[in-house]
Formats: sequence, C-alpha cells, structure tokens
Amino acid sequence: MPVTFDYPDRPLDCREVLSSALCAIADQAIAMGWDKEEITVAMMEIANDWYLGQAAGETEKSIGRIEQRSR
Repeated sequence: MPVTFDYPDRPLDCREVLSSALCAIADQAIAMGWDKEEITVAMMEIANDWYLGQAAGETEKSIGRIEQRSR
C-alpha cells in the first residue's frame, strides 16, 4: 500500500520497510558464509555509494540547469 507524502512518521515507516528487506539480505549472506561484520561493512559501503550517487545526480541536474540559463 502506498503511503502519503506528508506525515510525521514517514521516515520511520521507510526505515521499517528497508530494515525488513536488509535483514532478509543479511540472512541470505550469512547462509552463504559471510559473517555479520563483513555484511555490516558491505551494507554501509553500498549505502554510502548509493548516497554519493544520488548527490552526484543532483549535482549533474544543477549543472544542467545552470548551463540552460547561460545559453
């Protein structure tokens, strides 16, 4: 069920959904032989890479807007 876009617990609800998915992924990785520390480090690196990618995308959009204005 989709959630509305403006309510106080929205960040918490997002975290709960992601937490369930990440726990399932971690369980799969444990079953494949990785330990919790390895999994934690990998998840943190993936989250950081994703965040940086989002920031880079926003930077590219900003550059594009600036270039459009300067034409």
